[in-house]
Amino acid sequence: MINGIAFSGIQCPQCLYIFYGRNQFEIHEKCPICNFSGAWWVFPSGPLCKILTAILNHSKHEFIAVILTCTLFECMLQNFLKQYMGKLEINDKLILKKHRNIEEQIKILYKSFIGKSFKESIQETELKNYYDEWKEIKKKRNLFIHGNVYAIGTETVEKSIKLSKNTFSLFAWLNNKYIHDKKHERKKS
Repeated sequence: MINGIAFSGIQCPQCLYIFYGRNQFEIHEKCPICNFSGAWWVFPSGPLCKILTAILNHSKHEFIAVILTCTLFECMLQNFLKQYMGKLEINDKLILKKHRNIEEQIKILYKSFIGKSFKESIQETELKNYYDEWKEIKKKRNLFIHGNVYAIGTETVEKSIKLSKNTFSLFAWLNNKYIHDKKHERKKS
């Protein structure tokens, strides 16, 4: 389920399921999916999310939220692709070196691995417009970075903050759909 804010999560190192939002606090000693007990991973983009949250709460320079929102998406996408390639035992360094551009990663790598576009993948979620909203924010970020100081206004900042709040939930959902290793799930009795 993707609703509300989820800026943190934990990941089972065996089945790779990500618990985020409220359900991460329900995990006690064993993974409810595969029964793994041991050390858990903190989902990799947690530190960037904490920085973004701090800036959003304390900064007078709201344009930073737009820049960091785009960075957050790019980091989450790269992490997703690396984990997916790891699942397939593919050397991610060579592939990501060849496809450094975020647009190539979305349009070529994501689609070739998942079998459908990023935009098609998220149509199953409550965040159907996420990709279009991200592209709009990214366009304004690029205009700003290349000298148009008026490209980022209050409306863009507000959209960016809303988008950043949904980024973690979206990528946790994508992970659980495409990377989570279902072979480790417990048999239902």
